[in-house]
Amino acid sequence: MLAFWLASLFFNVGWSQTCDTENCPVVTETSYNSKLNCGFLVNDGTDGRSKKCVYLMKTRSKWPESNVFCSSLKLDVNGTEVEGGNMLSIRSRDENEKVRQYIEALIGDASIYYYPRIGLRKTCQTCQFYWTDGSPISYTNWYGTEPNTINYDCVRFYYIKNNAAYNGTWIDMTCTGTYQDLCQFEPDGKQPYDPEPINGLPTKGGCKPGWYPYGGYCYKFDGFRVDGGSGFDPAGFKKWNDANAKCNEDWEGASLAMVPTSEHNSLVASLLGPWFFGADPFIGVFGHSYYDMYFSLINEDRLMYDNWVPGKPNHAQGTQDKCVAMSWRNDANFHDSFRVGQWKSVYCGTYSTAGTNGDPHPWVCSHEQSSSYSSSVYPSWITLPDVKCGPGWVPYHSACYKLITDKKSFDDANNYCADNGESAAKGSYLITMWDEYEVEFGKSFFRDDQLPNRKPTDLPEGIWIGLKKDGRQGSDRFQWIDGIPLTRQDWAGDAGNQPCAYMDSESKMYKTSGCSEQKAFICKSEFYEVPINTYEDIDAKLGKPQECSAGWSLLGHHCTKIFEEEQTYDQAAMQCKIQGGNLGSIHSSGYNRIIKDMFTKTAHTENAMWIGMQYQGAFGWTWDDGTGASYFNWESGEPNDWQEPEDCVAMDEIGTWKDSPCRENKPFLCKKVAPTEFCSAAISSKIKSCGFIGISETECMLEFGCCFDPTIDSGNGNNCFQPKQPVDVGMAAGAAVGVTVFVIAVVAGGYFFYTKRNNGTIAGISNPLA
Repeated sequence: MLAFWLASLFFNVGWSQTCDTENCPVVTETSYNSKLNCGFLVNDGTDGRSKKCVYLMKTRSKWPESNVFCSSLKLDVNGTEVEGGNMLSIRSRDENEKVRQYIEALIGDASIYYYPRIGLRKTCQTCQFYWTDGSPISYTNWYGTEPNTINYDCVRFYYIKNNAAYNGTWIDMTCTGTYQDLCQFEPDGKQPYDPEPINGLPTKGGCKPGWYPYGGYCYKFDGFRVDGGSGFDPAGFKKWNDANAKCNEDWEGASLAMVPTSEHNSLVASLLGPWFFGADPFIGVFGHSYYDMYFSLINEDRLMYDNWVPGKPNHAQGTQDKCVAMSWRNDANFHDSFRVGQWKSVYCGTYSTAGTNGDPHPWVCSHEQSSSYSSSVYPSWITLPDVKCGPGWVPYHSACYKLITDKKSFDDANNYCADNGESAAKGSYLITMWDEYEVEFGKSFFRDDQLPNRKPTDLPEGIWIGLKKDGRQGSDRFQWIDGIPLTRQDWAGDAGNQPCAYMDSESKMYKTSGCSEQKAFICKSEFYEVPINTYEDIDAKLGKPQECSAGWSLLGHHCTKIFEEEQTYDQAAMQCKIQGGNLGSIHSSGYNRIIKDMFTKTAHTENAMWIGMQYQGAFGWTWDDGTGASYFNWESGEPNDWQEPEDCVAMDEIGTWKDSPCRENKPFLCKKVAPTEFCSAAISSKIKSCGFIGISETECMLEFGCCFDPTIDSGNGNNCFQPKQPVDVGMAAGAAVGVTVFVIAVVAGGYFFYTKRNNGTIAGISNPLA
């Protein structure tokens, strides 16, 4: 206890000569003198990053206060007041070492513990860490197996005098305490973050046959199967070095895939499905440094962005997790959730043997485009049979796509697509994105080759997508204009405020605006059709919903229950999972009113309860159960992130929603799929898998007409399984659906495609998940 007491008095301890008054603005004789220690230069700006000083706070504050204080720093630089503050980000081993030296010098001879917070944090249990100043996570220095506590959202710089094993390492820690924290100040002013590759993109050209062209590079997959089999063949996997060598063997100069921008990463992720699923492929991101976890592109160019799964990169294998694999699908468990395209640092040996050890993986190769080959020639493996795309169209799976830079209103853009689509297609309209792979594919158009600079800034207003409120359902629900349910969600902070949706050029998430606004857009010409199950089809295929267990109420195809015990969001979410469900999702105004009425009838002291929506950074506003965010009922002025991150959503007593800090204790709504006659019969017999690994509840029930239960594993983590119904029922309700899905699944290698219906108009599909 003495050590921690001494730490609390740290700012009164005498220090050695550590102030850098030549490079860092002084705080004496300013209003900051009582709150900040002197500054110390940790980056002189010669490495291509901004010049930066570190300042230790003298006063103790909670995270929101520290963040606001650091972010609002204004100091005098050569007679000019400069706004250049943030919570401290650490971007290299050199910066980390200078921060350690700074703290050591301040402490002097005192032998105490010290744990100041830095600007690395996450905002929910399953979210990824991020630097609050926007820097990519290219360097980490976790202690031991940190981060290892899922409920700890903040990070502290670990210092113990005379203990080299701990000094300068990081630990995850709760955000709720009051501590002295570390601020940074950029004397040249806060630098706008530029995610562009340091050396730019390669010159446009063509690709060797079988390679996919995009953004100056050509991409190819290996170690997978594309013959309609299981989707992947572990016998063909290779270790990192062998995979990299095979790339060069296939095309001299090729390496594991370069992903210099987030859009390149999205393109590679989009190509992982539906053909190539079942294993995470190696990509060209690597931990090149000898002693610590510093990652860069395979050619050693600095990372200008990052896309790590939650908790990565870490030091679970010391400094041996140097190789990087890309997640091939969306997935979630009790501890983490991640999505296709995110990165995982994986074991592949120590520095001297890195790349030669560890598990083999499939892999993705890349090569710079070449003038020796024709441009805009795409490989045949990327599309289904009969998909024929003309000049200027980009082929992908079951459709052709084209970016139109002439700006139009939403309706005019959709009409243009209908009038100018591919003649052999079943229908043409604004792009609809049915699964996580097509979402990533849509993001890739922000570096389309026809853009003058091949940059997202060429499309500052964003791009119209085919997502719009359906007036025939009360103008309160979003649906794809081809009638497909919204099963994947990427909403930004303004979710649902206006009737038409577009993809934002900076965040690549969905935002809403007035339909008359003028924007560029993406056309889609769809070549395949698959009917979608209706509410009646679901009843016929799965059987009528049965009674819920005691204390639960049957609403549609779900059982719901409001728990009056007040818990934090994460605790409530865990409790719902234990019950076999999730925190409740809401998809219509009618359902919202019913839940509101249930809440007002319960005994509660809080005036709001948790529902199952949270903001997950790059993923936007998402429902915990994976269903699409098609309906919103925000209170006026919400969501607003008032004073501190408010990334979890609560419903108040009048039924409106507000964002709230996830740490607050509230009653909560749980929701789970109701038992049905034929699903219960299937559980009591031998389970037969349905759909595909990573399938969502909506996709399982609506598209495949199968049973979904998160507590049931039908194989490889799949929670979707076939109902056991009388022999004369199966084909009666949806023979065409089952046969069509089966045929396309065989062609596509075990996955299936949704399709348009009714020539691009809203079909008003009845949704049993509402």
